[in-house]
Amino acid sequence: MAKYKATGCTRFLFFLIIFVPIAYFGSQYLMNSGKWEEWQSKIDPNQNSVEQAIEKNRPDADQMSDREVQQKLKELLDRIESQDEKLKEQEETIHKQNILIDQLRQQLNTGGQSNQNPVPSNKKDGNSLEELLKEADKALKKN
Repeated sequence: MAKYKATGCTRFLFFLIIFVPIAYFGSQYLMNSGKWEEWQSKIDPNQNSVEQAIEKNRPDADQMSDREVQQKLKELLDRIESQDEKLKEQEETIHKQNILIDQLRQQLNTGGQSNQNPVPSNKKDGNSLEELLKEADKALKKN
């Protein structure tokens, strides 16, 4: 009779030491030899790879008529033009904001003691803020 007996944990570790490398190298062999896809197709023939699904769903240029291609091209060009217009508007806004930041920075550096403080004007009816204040004072005096 044997002096030492292997426990269940020891048997499991021996199994892993032998089985894991065999499984790893076997799977690597199958993947590199191109047989992996064959095994997958045998297991589940209805399962498609991602590339096959993309190829099936993508319309081919040969399948699309010239009219459809031209229409799609026109739509894409229109989208590009609209995006360019939006970019130009945003660049103009950024430029205006940078000018305003520079003006405010100059006022801050001078300590706000400049004699010519810009008076905001109301763009809708052309009245400046100063004129609106005068009209408000007149209205208050009448009451």
